[in-house]
Amino acid sequence: MLVPRTWHEAIVTYSDLASYNGERIKVEDRLREVEKRYETDPRYKNKLLVRTSKAARNRILELSERVEALESGKLSEQEIVRFGFL
Repeated sequence: MLVPRTWHEAIVTYSDLASYNGERIKVEDRLREVEKRYETDPRYKNKLLVRTSKAARNRILELSERVEALESGKLSEQEIVRFGFL
Protein backbone atom coordinates (compact mmCIF):
# COMPACT_ATOMS: atom_id res chain seq x y z
CA MET A 1 0.00 0.00 0.00
CA LEU A 2 1.45 3.34 -0.96
CA VAL A 3 1.70 5.97 1.75
CA PRO A 4 0.71 9.48 0.61
CA ARG A 5 3.34 12.22 0.75
CA THR A 6 1.37 15.35 -0.20
CA TRP A 7 -2.07 16.78 0.58
CA HIS A 8 -3.22 15.80 -2.90
CA GLU A 9 -2.15 12.19 -2.45
CA ALA A 10 -3.62 12.04 1.07
CA ILE A 11 -6.98 13.37 -0.10
CA VAL A 12 -7.16 10.87 -2.96
CA THR A 13 -6.14 7.98 -0.69
CA TYR A 14 -8.63 9.08 1.97
CA SER A 15 -11.41 9.38 -0.60
CA ASP A 16 -10.68 5.91 -1.91
CA LEU A 17 -10.59 4.34 1.54
CA ALA A 18 -13.49 6.27 3.09
CA SER A 19 -16.09 5.18 0.59
CA TYR A 20 -17.19 1.74 -0.46
CA ASN A 21 -20.03 1.03 -2.88
CA GLY A 22 -21.01 4.70 -2.71
CA GLU A 23 -21.28 4.75 1.09
CA ARG A 24 -18.98 6.47 3.55
CA ILE A 25 -17.13 4.12 5.89
CA LYS A 26 -14.36 4.41 8.49
CA VAL A 27 -10.88 4.27 6.98
CA GLU A 28 -9.78 1.83 9.68
CA ASP A 29 -12.61 -0.57 8.76
CA ARG A 30 -11.65 -0.37 5.09
CA LEU A 31 -7.98 -1.03 5.85
CA ARG A 32 -8.97 -4.06 7.92
CA GLU A 33 -11.10 -5.37 5.02
CA VAL A 34 -8.26 -4.92 2.52
CA GLU A 35 -5.74 -6.63 4.82
CA LYS A 36 -8.10 -9.56 5.42
CA ARG A 37 -8.70 -9.98 1.69
CA TYR A 38 -4.98 -10.20 0.93
CA GLU A 39 -4.18 -12.41 3.93
CA THR A 40 -6.56 -15.06 2.59
CA ASP A 41 -5.66 -14.72 -1.09
CA PRO A 42 -3.38 -17.60 -2.16
CA ARG A 43 -1.74 -15.37 -4.77
CA TYR A 44 -0.02 -13.49 -1.92
CA LYS A 45 1.53 -16.42 -0.06
CA ASN A 46 4.60 -14.46 1.04
CA LYS A 47 2.30 -11.83 2.57
CA LEU A 48 4.72 -9.01 1.70
CA LEU A 49 1.79 -6.81 0.75
CA VAL A 50 0.04 -7.52 4.05
CA ARG A 51 3.17 -6.79 6.10
CA THR A 52 3.72 -3.58 4.17
CA SER A 53 0.14 -2.46 4.65
CA LYS A 54 0.30 -3.15 8.39
CA ALA A 55 3.53 -1.14 8.64
CA ALA A 56 1.85 1.78 6.82
CA ARG A 57 -1.48 1.46 8.67
CA ASN A 58 -0.75 3.99 11.44
CA ARG A 59 0.62 6.53 8.97
CA ILE A 60 -2.44 6.23 6.75
CA LEU A 61 -4.77 6.57 9.75
CA GLU A 62 -2.84 9.65 10.90
CA LEU A 63 -3.13 11.20 7.44
CA SER A 64 -6.83 10.33 7.33
CA GLU A 65 -7.35 12.26 10.57
CA ARG A 66 -5.61 15.27 9.01
CA VAL A 67 -7.76 15.08 5.88
CA GLU A 68 -10.91 14.84 8.04
CA ALA A 69 -9.74 17.89 10.02
CA LEU A 70 -9.08 19.74 6.75
CA GLU A 71 -12.50 18.72 5.42
CA SER A 72 -14.28 19.95 8.54
CA GLY A 73 -12.38 23.25 8.63
CA LYS A 74 -10.53 22.44 11.86
CA LEU A 75 -7.02 23.17 10.53
CA SER A 76 -5.52 26.63 10.57
CA GLU A 77 -3.74 28.01 7.52
CA GLN A 78 -0.44 27.45 9.34
CA GLU A 79 -1.25 23.77 9.86
CA ILE A 80 -2.26 23.38 6.23
CA VAL A 81 1.01 24.92 5.08
CA ARG A 82 2.99 22.88 7.62
CA PHE A 83 1.52 19.68 6.23
CA GLY A 84 2.13 20.76 2.64
CA PHE A 85 4.42 17.77 2.39
CA LEU A 86 3.02 15.19 4.73
